Amino acid sequence: MKNTGTLQVTTPTDREIVLTRVFDAPRRMVFDAFSKPELLKQWFGPRGWSLVVCEVDLKVGDGFRFVLRGPRGKEMGMRGVYREIVPPERSVHMESFDDYPGESQVTAVFTEQRSKTTLTATVLYPSREVRDIVIKSGMEHGAAESYDMQKITPFLWFDGNAEEATNFYVSVFKNSKVVRVSRHGEGGPGAKGTVMSATFQLDGQDFFALNGGPQFTFSPAISFLVNCETQQEVDELWDKLSAGGKKERCGWLKDKYGLSWQIIPSVLGKLLQDKDAEKAKRVMQAMLQMDKIDINGLTQAYDRG
Repeated sequence: MKNTGTLQVTTPTDREIVLTRVFDAPRRMVFDAFSKPELLKQWFGPRGWSLVVCEVDLKVGDGFRFVLRGPRGKEMGMRGVYREIVPPERSVHMESFDDYPGESQVTAVFTEQRSKTTLTATVLYPSREVRDIVIKSGMEHGAAESYDMQKITPFLWFDGNAEEATNFYVSVFKNSKVVRVSRHGEGGPGAKGTVMSATFQLDGQDFFALNGGPQFTFSPAISFLVNCETQQEVDELWDKLSAGGKKERCGWLKDKYGLSWQIIPSVLGKLLQDKDAEKAKRVMQAMLQMDKIDINGLTQAYDRG
C-alpha cells in the first residue's frame, strides 16, 4: 500500500479538523491497515515512535487502547470506543488522549475509485479551545509522518545473514523493531524457508536488508552517523557495534558485518563550528587523536587557553 499524495489538513468549523489522504490500494486493505493490530504496529505513530501497546476489539461498544513510545522512552497513550463500524466503508469512534483534555469524535470514510482509496477522517472536538491545543501540539506534523512512507530507505546487501544482522541492530538501538521477514517459497530462488529479505526500524529510521550473496560487500565510503547526546550513549553504542568488528579513528568503526558507523556526540559539531577559530582548532586536534570520541576530552581542549 502506497501514499499517492501528501496529507491534507483543513479546519472547516471551529471544532473540527479534517484529514484527507489518498492511498494506492483498495479500501479493504486501507481499512484493515487502520483496524488490525498486526498492521497498525507497522506504521502508526510519528517517525521515531513505536506502537508498544495495540489492543483493538472492532465491535460497536468496544474499542481500542494504544500506547506509543518515542525517543528517550517518552510515552503517549490513547483509547477509544467504537460507535459505528461499516467495513470497509466507514467507522465512527470516540477518542481520548492521556495528555489532552476532553473526548473527540472521529469519523473515518474510505472511498475507492480505480483501485485507489481516499481516506477522509473528520475529528470533532468538544470545544474550539481543545481543538486549538491539539493543533499547537504539532498534530499535523505527527499525523503526516504516520501516514507517510519514508521517501528514501537504506538498502543493505548481506551474504546469507540478513536476518541475523537485522536482529543484532534491533538489539543495539532503543525504540527499534523488526517489521517484516520474507522467506523463499517453493519457487525459490533460495531454499524454501530461508530468508530472502527483512525490513526493520532503528529509532524510527526504516532499513531494508537483502540476502543478495557474496558478490558485493560494504565499504567505508558509505557509513551511518549516529548523533549521541551523552557519553554513556556513545560508550554503549561504540562497545556493542564494534564487538567482533574493528574500532577506527575519529568515532568510526566497522561492525562484525563490515558495515561502517560513526558514533558522534552532537556537541562535537557545535564545538567545531565555534566562532573562536583557535578553540575550534584545538577541538579538531583533540578529536583526531581519538578512536572513540570522549566528550570530556573535547571540552577540555575547547576550554584550554
